[in-house]
Amino acid sequence: MFLNDATNIQIYYSRHISAELELDINTESFRSQNLSSTIQNFLTSLKKRRNEEILNDEPHDDNGKRIKTTSFNYP
Repeated sequence: MFLNDATNIQIYYSRHISAELELDINTESFRSQNLSSTIQNFLTSLKKRRNEEILNDEPHDDNGKRIKTTSFNYP
C-alpha cells in the first residue's frame, strides 16, 4: 500500500510541476509577443512621424518666417 501511495504522490507532483512549467512557458511566450508587438507599433509610429516631418518640411529663414518656394516642372 505504501508503494502505491508514493507512486500516486509522485504522479501528482509530476503533473503539478508540468502544469507550472507549461504556465511559465505560456507567460514567457505572451511577454515576448507583447514586447514584439510594442516594438513593432513603436517603429511604425516613428516611420509615420518621420514621413509627416518630411512632407511638412518647409524652409524657414533665421527669424522663423516661412520662405516662399516655387516648384519646377521639368519636361
